[in-house]
Amino acid sequence: MMSYWGKAERDGLPESPFHLLVFHSLDVAAVAECLLQRMPWLVAVFLRVLGLPASERETLVRTIVFLTAIHDIGKFANGFQKMRPEVWERFAPPQERTRGWNYGGLLHHGPLGAALLDKGIVRSWFRGNRPTAAIALRTWIYAVCGHHGSPPDISKARQSLRSCFSERNEADAEAFVAWALASLGPDRLPVLPEAAARRSSMLLAGLVSVADWIGSNRDWFPFSSEAIAPEAYWQQARRRATDAVDEAGVVPRRPVTSPTFADLYPEITDPSPLQAAVDGLAFDSQCLVFVEEMTGGGKTEAANLIAAKLMAGGAAHGLYLAMPTTATADAMAEREADMYRRFFAEDGASFAVLHSKGGKKQAELTDTHGSTCAAWMTEDRRRKTVAEVCVGTIDQALLAALPSKFAAVRLFGLMGKVFVVDEAHSYDGYTQEILIGAVRLLAAAGASVVLVSATLSKAVKRSLADAFCEGAGFPLGDANALNDDRYPLITVLDRNGLRDPVATAPTVHAPRPKMIRMVRSVAEAEDVVLKAARAGKCVMWSRNTVDDANEAARRLRDLHGHADVTVYHARLPDGPRLRTQDSLLRRYGKTSRGAERASGIVVATQILESSFDVDFDLVVADLKPVDSVMQTAGRGCRHPRDQDGDPLPRDGRAIDAREPHEVVVVSPDPAQVRSAAWYSSLFPRAAWVYPNAGQLWRTAKVLEDMGEIAYPCGMRPLIEAVFGSDETPEPLLEGSLEAEGEQAAERSLARPNLQDPGRGYEPTIAWGDDQRMPTRLGVSIEIVLVQDEGTGRVQPFDGDDWSSGCMRLSSRRVTGTVPHGLSEDVVEAIASRAGHAEIVLISLDPTHAVWRGGLQSGDKIVPFTVDGFYGLEWR
Repeated sequence: MMSYWGKAERDGLPESPFHLLVFHSLDVAAVAECLLQRMPWLVAVFLRVLGLPASERETLVRTIVFLTAIHDIGKFANGFQKMRPEVWERFAPPQERTRGWNYGGLLHHGPLGAALLDKGIVRSWFRGNRPTAAIALRTWIYAVCGHHGSPPDISKARQSLRSCFSERNEADAEAFVAWALASLGPDRLPVLPEAAARRSSMLLAGLVSVADWIGSNRDWFPFSSEAIAPEAYWQQARRRATDAVDEAGVVPRRPVTSPTFADLYPEITDPSPLQAAVDGLAFDSQCLVFVEEMTGGGKTEAANLIAAKLMAGGAAHGLYLAMPTTATADAMAEREADMYRRFFAEDGASFAVLHSKGGKKQAELTDTHGSTCAAWMTEDRRRKTVAEVCVGTIDQALLAALPSKFAAVRLFGLMGKVFVVDEAHSYDGYTQEILIGAVRLLAAAGASVVLVSATLSKAVKRSLADAFCEGAGFPLGDANALNDDRYPLITVLDRNGLRDPVATAPTVHAPRPKMIRMVRSVAEAEDVVLKAARAGKCVMWSRNTVDDANEAARRLRDLHGHADVTVYHARLPDGPRLRTQDSLLRRYGKTSRGAERASGIVVATQILESSFDVDFDLVVADLKPVDSVMQTAGRGCRHPRDQDGDPLPRDGRAIDAREPHEVVVVSPDPAQVRSAAWYSSLFPRAAWVYPNAGQLWRTAKVLEDMGEIAYPCGMRPLIEAVFGSDETPEPLLEGSLEAEGEQAAERSLARPNLQDPGRGYEPTIAWGDDQRMPTRLGVSIEIVLVQDEGTGRVQPFDGDDWSSGCMRLSSRRVTGTVPHGLSEDVVEAIASRAGHAEIVLISLDPTHAVWRGGLQSGDKIVPFTVDGFYGLEWR
């Protein structure tokens, strides 16, 4: 069994080093053992999921270590060994070297190993008298052999063993399994209920995958091709594993004990009522928490304190802050990078930014804030989920709930964390359904979940609570707690069911209601914006589409002056988008002063409203669903200021002095509904974004009827008047029912793909990569704009960074890119910064300060222009 290689240099040269298969197997097993020893909570999760008593702890650990040792048993196959012919020919007998051996595709070493073990080795461990135990353990075999991102499909491998393994291969493989069982395994293999084995199999697959990644690192486990007794090598591997696990940064640091709000935020001397309430509550075991408070009420800080308390109580060991967009994740990462070390009593905690372009933000925060993340983690986005504190898009976490490659690794990274979902209300039916599935899966893995929102409907709360209870096995208790109309509100569900909700006082610095002023046309809205700006106020106009935003910005620039109008939306390339974002946060952020804010106009889409801490004197919003209107309204008079717009001290007594406190809503008249085009006649583009005209009509009606958004008592009635009612005028009824049917269809599209904790880590559904498993409905294509200078040379879109031209476009409009003809070297250079984005060449228009290009849409080339102000526009 010592005549097989397990790891080797990729160059294939005869003199290149290699690592014996038995040694690599023991490296990975030693890492798994070290992880289990250093993270006792991980063993506790397995014991709970399996329903085993604490007395079975040692048996469980030794079983996992043994199974991890045989994770690469499929590499004993000649089909695998011949991939390094110079090594294979050194060990294999002549009669085997002259025969062809199959390998590749479904005959990868993972499925081959699972099929070989399934063939009879597993059953032999039980001498045929415990078939149920053998079946349960087979589920775990699939998990350890599926360490390359997906569960092994052994149907073809089972039929092809003779074409992949020689009799010598099988005998040597069985000899190693026997040695590993005797030397590393328990005195007796545990008898696992099949259902429990399935529930735990994805966690095991994640553990083995992480152990395999660490155990394959040559810096920690140098190659060795000189055979020594496996017992002697095992001791070497265990010593190396201790250092490797330390350097990899996967073991959580010790948390602070008894954290208070003042410990986490010493700079905030006057916590909000919500923050003070959380400070006085106990969070010491797995739970689901709903935190409902208006914008500016300190929800993020409250969620961080909940996470800190759960960590201090041993119920969690880190947190993942899930944001709706890349931009909001970057903004939140800036905030968290300043304080994340306060969660821990030890130095060295890892902080990771997780999204498609997180590497750039990660490097920036390391430079500006000194945040640290182990180098091993930064090499692969999927590894970052094991960092103690993660800030990323919700998509990276939701992939754990889908059959996407390495979903098990994502689940392993999330299982010990508090999963905090910001803006929990802001997702469509499809993504909401995946979120429900993720809550169920994480609850089954022992994770706590905190859902943060200004506006969460009772129906959504109930769906999420039911999913958490199903996953964790907790009783719901008194469901009336989910119908509590008080606001702001903290609702906790733990092992005893729902606690009595805790209502808090409204945020001290924003007690004033916002009056609602309705205008009936875009032209009227323009007048409102211009009049306010000319009076020295700063104004935000929230539009529902990029084209609407750009159209309004052009007119306002002509009328008001170019310098004081900014446009911000998702079709800006990354370079200009990040510059614009930084400019907006400086000019309109929390500490901005009246003189710099005066007369500024920002026209934006919803991307600006999702967790950006900006504060305008007046906000104008095109009609959209009421929760989004309230989100927009929260960007007006957000922080207490004097009448000149200068910030007031947040001491509990500051009252915003700006007048008037109002939000202007551009809406057709809800009393005049004559046709199905009630909304689309005013907003033809936005009607594609918000097709449920009945919901929009209820929004317009309740805003007009109430005449104000009263904080906090008016928040819940607004939400329920729209989402808890089905009142719809007759002309809008057919279209609204059709839209509701489409939303139900969206949810149904998500359900078949959701991971079922009870189904386990088996290839019963199709597994794919991240791109094939979308977390949002409506596939997008990522492109990188590259300047074509017409001389055979290309340049980044903006500055010297290729990623400055990155952006995402909806595949409803774009189906592909035009061939670019660039050399491989150039393509690799671009990919090193822009990732997997499709390259799109653009050329400078000789008569305008814009760049021109084209993208594929079906069988046509659709032309576009792009610049740093308006972004990409179709022509």
